[in-house]
Amino acid sequence: MSQHQHIIRIVRTTPFCLGLTILFIVLFTQLSCTSDSGSKSESARAAAQQYGIRVESVSLTAAGHFIDFRYRVLDPEKAAALLDRNKSAVLIDQASKAELPVPITKLGPIRQTTRKPEKDRVYFLLFTNAGNLVKSGSRVNVRIGEFQAENIVVQ
Repeated sequence: MSQHQHIIRIVRTTPFCLGLTILFIVLFTQLSCTSDSGSKSESARAAAQQYGIRVESVSLTAAGHFIDFRYRVLDPEKAAALLDRNKSAVLIDQASKAELPVPITKLGPIRQTTRKPEKDRVYFLLFTNAGNLVKSGSRVNVRIGEFQAENIVVQ
């Protein structure tokens, strides 16, 4: 076995590889994150105002296997409830009513949590998209604890 093949074998068998892959996906999608006011509903705006956030985007990532939900914190005190790791989060496809969870890896859920949110910082949650159920143009709802943003168009 050559040294190159040995390194590839180590990388494939290491749980750390999954973490690096997820980190790469998140960093790559954060660089391409854009705000499109046409993708947000009045419900999302109203709920966001109550919780001190603005929905930035809901988009497909990782060849459609994940759905990336990004929001900007406008009021850290109000937004703290969304960043609580004890609050469950689901994305609901309006067409099928399927509830898509935040995947949990050996490193934990693929979502940002903090006790002290920062103003003007963009936070993310990744939801699974099993079987590529949600497509670009689909309408979804996002629920995090008591927060619910409805009728958001996926980019």
